[in-house]
Amino acid sequence: MQSDGYEVYSRFENVQGIVLLGCMAHVRRKFEHLAADDKNAAHIIETIATLYELEENLKHKKAPPEEVETERKAKAYPILKYLETYMLDVHKQYTPGEAMEKALRYAFAVWIRIGRYVQDGRFNIDNNLMEQAIRPITLGRKNYLFCGNNEGAENNAIFYTFVACCREADIEPYK
Repeated sequence: MQSDGYEVYSRFENVQGIVLLGCMAHVRRKFEHLAADDKNAAHIIETIATLYELEENLKHKKAPPEEVETERKAKAYPILKYLETYMLDVHKQYTPGEAMEKALRYAFAVWIRIGRYVQDGRFNIDNNLMEQAIRPITLGRKNYLFCGNNEGAENNAIFYTFVACCREADIEPYK
């Protein structure tokens, strides 16, 4: 199961049969807006970019899961260990409450889950594909608050579910 750092997912950490993965995109986002003004944040973003470059190369060559796992263990794992050490070293430079300190604290909170993607070539470095797939449903759900009444909300829920299911099944919903 792959997710952001939302604390509710922690209850799955020790459930047998579930591997809880973190999302590197969520970690990266915490540093992106800081990178223009903070050299440490910029370096963290650059280092994370090397991990994504490795992923892109593996995807481009259509590497099977076994090869992906081998490459990640040989190349991504050392980068992750370096990044963890670097973040621990620079963390001392920031006071609690600073934006960079908060970004680092978030990364530390999910770091063990982040590193697990190297253990299996079928795992993803992030959950961006799933988030993109559910974004329209999530936006629709937020819009239900402004339906006027319960019947309107129920009709919208049915409509959004229908459209999402059609898209998932490769059916043109407007036809």
